[in-house]
Amino acid sequence: LAAIETVRAAFGDMSRELMFARPVAGKWSSQEVLCHLVDTDLASALRIRAALTRDCPRLQTATREEMTTGLAVDGRDAAEELTLFQMIRCETARIVRAMLPNALDRQAVLVAADGAETTRTVQQFLTGITKHVAHHLTFVYEKRRALGIAAPQTF
Repeated sequence: LAAIETVRAAFGDMSRELMFARPVAGKWSSQEVLCHLVDTDLASALRIRAALTRDCPRLQTATREEMTTGLAVDGRDAAEELTLFQMIRCETARIVRAMLPNALDRQAVLVAADGAETTRTVQQFLTGITKHVAHHLTFVYEKRRALGIAAPQTF
């Protein structure tokens, strides 16, 4: 849940123009990063729910490129994305807190387009989304520096 304020601080003061700027060659815009974070949290929240409600469900995955190019990043509103990020995190936290302790060990099988399979526990999904935000925010702060925007106080 702590990531909610960190993500809001990283993006909340940026105009639409700055969100779409590409100050670092070959890297995503801040808008693409934000949408990727939201999409990944949403996918993880659904995977967690599936693992909690079914016995080791098999779930299809999408590549990062498929998620980025296929989900209308240019038409999405950053303020709405920040609200959605918060709502997904809060609701997932509410569900996790209500779970029995052994529920963190429940599993789902992720199936890639090439047929490769990876088994993940609910705990691994939770750890993954936590690390995922920290990983991507380093790139957002790099963009902010390149644009001459100070890092938020929470960094």
